[in-house]
Amino acid sequence: MAQPQTFGRRRARPQAPTRPPLAPHEGEEARLEAFRASLKDAPPAGEDHAFQAWLHEQRPRRWLLIVVRLAFLAPGLLCFVLHAPGWVSLALEGAGLFANAWIRTERKKQTAQIAGWSAGS
Repeated sequence: MAQPQTFGRRRARPQAPTRPPLAPHEGEEARLEAFRASLKDAPPAGEDHAFQAWLHEQRPRRWLLIVVRLAFLAPGLLCFVLHAPGWVSLALEGAGLFANAWIRTERKKQTAQIAGWSAGS
C-alpha cells in the first residue's frame, strides 16, 4: 500500500558528510611557539607609545562626546519621565539636533586626526 502523503512538509535532506580533522604539519607547533616567544620578547615600538600617549590626551574629549551622546539619546523619554511641558520638550529636541551635528563634526575631526597622526605633531 502507498504511504499517505502529507501536505506542506518536505522530507529532510541527508546531512553532508563531515570532513576528518586536518593533521598538523610536522614542526608547525614548534614554529608557532617560537613566533609567540619572539612577539613576547619584542620591544614595544616607540611610535606606538607616542600614539598611546596622544590617545590618552584625547580621553577627556572622547568622554565628553560619550556623555553628550547619552544625554541626547532620547530627549523625548527624558521629558516624559520628568513630566516636562511641551516647550521644554521642544527645546530639548532642538538641543539634541544641535548636539548630533556637533558630535558628527567632532567625530570627523577625530577620525582625520587619527588618520593623519604622526609622532612629531
